[in-house]
Amino acid sequence: MTWNIFDSINWDIGGVDEVDISSNDGSSADEHVADRVVVVADAMAKHTRKKDVYDWAMVGEFESYTVAKDSVAPSCTQSTKKTKCTVCLGPGVHEMCMRYMKCTCREQCTKQLRVLTCSTSKRAVVYKRGQYGDCDPPHPGTMSRSIRDQADRLFAEGIRPSRAQHRLKSVVPAHTMPRLKTFQSRCRYYRLSTLGEHSKPSVMARLLMESKIDDGRDSTTFFSFGFEVVEGIPHIGYGGSSGVFKVGITTKQLLHGMNRDPSSFVFHWDATYKINSMAYPVLICGMTDPGGNFHPVAFFIIGEESTDEYEWAMRELMTVYEAVVRSPLKLHYVMGDAAKAPIAALKNLPQLGIKTLLMCFYHCVACVNKRLGGAPKQVKALVSKHMFKMHFSRSEFECQ
Repeated sequence: MTWNIFDSINWDIGGVDEVDISSNDGSSADEHVADRVVVVADAMAKHTRKKDVYDWAMVGEFESYTVAKDSVAPSCTQSTKKTKCTVCLGPGVHEMCMRYMKCTCREQCTKQLRVLTCSTSKRAVVYKRGQYGDCDPPHPGTMSRSIRDQADRLFAEGIRPSRAQHRLKSVVPAHTMPRLKTFQSRCRYYRLSTLGEHSKPSVMARLLMESKIDDGRDSTTFFSFGFEVVEGIPHIGYGGSSGVFKVGITTKQLLHGMNRDPSSFVFHWDATYKINSMAYPVLICGMTDPGGNFHPVAFFIIGEESTDEYEWAMRELMTVYEAVVRSPLKLHYVMGDAAKAPIAALKNLPQLGIKTLLMCFYHCVACVNKRLGGAPKQVKALVSKHMFKMHFSRSEFECQ
């Protein structure tokens, strides 16, 4: 007995007698049952299931997946797989990404999309099926992928959402420009997911463990230091009884830049609040060479600005410098602001060999102006004149 592969199977094999076997305990069996079972099993094995074939209509070919996604109606990805590339005739055998997507222009839309993206040339080809009628236009103010990519590059540079929207006005038409609320939402998501700007202790601990100092890192890759690892968890301080949050970041190349005669540079360290978004003080350590160029050395994030935190930062810098450069850190000239905590911390570290403590000229002028609040304008002008003469004097004789 044979069947055509595309014919339906007639399971009638010439009449089958129904036998009640509910009372059969297995000790006896019908001698004809085995033959019937074999016939049915052979029929099922020979009959292969017909494969569904869909008719896909080509929509177009695009230079990238981002452009292709923006050129079709709003859709969501249902499945993704990688296979041998059929998009291009590029050199060698390479893969392409095949995405099956469903149109989301409206709930009743049955259109499906298939997007093929070459992994080498990044070109994309879009096919569609099941479309009946035109799709609904995108919601006004929707942020397309091309606008999103341009906005992400601006957010990575620290540009605020309002400024990013203003900068994109020259390349994005007014009728497709997303609202400011959309830019703000995208900025929050990008900073949370990509830049890691959030206060989740578990995520911060994982990032610190991944970037912990080791000998295998190259000279330009940053690493974190200044904490101990207890049972696989970095002890960095989470406030309260666990201590103040504090951690250091640098690279081997930055540390080697300070490996020179200590009398040939001025070491700077000062805390600022202007380069972070979580209101934590960032202690910046660097040096100025004879040419007046500033070279950063290390960065510390500290929870408080007290003598203990400044002393901890300098001790950790000394430790990591000796571990990387293989020589102890020596400083002859150290410049800071007008705060008392950094000066008190340096006095507790005589092994640095500091000869002179300097104050930043900006902070010096600010402190003098604060003391001259009620003085006449002529007095303020005279004091300012002499201060600038002292600052730009080229010898000790001119300064006196």
